[in-house]
Amino acid sequence: MADLDKDRELVGTVAATRTRQLDEHLHALFGGIVQSGPFAGTRLHMPTHWYLGMAARLVGTIEAHLYPAIDDALTRPLAGIVSVGASDGFFAIGMLRRRADLRAILFEMDAPHHETIRINAAANGVADRVEIRGRADAAALGTAIDELPGDGPVFLLADCEGAEAEMLDPYRAKGLARAEILVECHDFKVPGVTDLLVRRFATTHDVERVVEAGRPIVPHPALAGLHEVDRLLLACEFRPQAMTWLRMRPKSG
Repeated sequence: MADLDKDRELVGTVAATRTRQLDEHLHALFGGIVQSGPFAGTRLHMPTHWYLGMAARLVGTIEAHLYPAIDDALTRPLAGIVSVGASDGFFAIGMLRRRADLRAILFEMDAPHHETIRINAAANGVADRVEIRGRADAAALGTAIDELPGDGPVFLLADCEGAEAEMLDPYRAKGLARAEILVECHDFKVPGVTDLLVRRFATTHDVERVVEAGRPIVPHPALAGLHEVDRLLLACEFRPQAMTWLRMRPKSG
């Protein structure tokens, strides 16, 4: 098993390097414009710091299992968007492009991403509706939700690499009771966090588990000439296990 782990780490390093090359190739090919999915037409900057997932963003497959929940939320009244672990702002900015009545607060602890968010927001005409903040905790999250009053819930998207157990605490962030939450659960970092959050929100929210089904490969003509290995890499997030997201909507009444 130790040899398998060592070989996997080696393969992972090589694969990540190749994925970065694919990211740069497809970004140049598509001019940084998302080709399909709910955020088609969104313009994305290629950052110079280490970053994976651009190709999957551009072909519209990244976290595709979340698209039905996002599409559904955008059809209903929302008070605003809060994104925790916002990275380049792809999801929040894509949602703002579709809803001119919303604004978003983006938390991202990795400072180099802040400039990328600013560039992407400006390129997509939503810079005046985006506020960037640094590291989030339960108190900061509660404050952000309270700053977005209005009809409907705040849409909260959280991908915070294990910090969800500490951050999504309705006793310390009262506003979570009125938030529609879409959160990735990192059980490989915090064992049992999915079940913990289900129990924590069971009385206030309708909870649905969304299990990662793998990224589909979009049959875009530009991908037809790629080697099969490269096309497989476009569908890989380099996670140690299949991921589970929780979609939690405030109970009606």
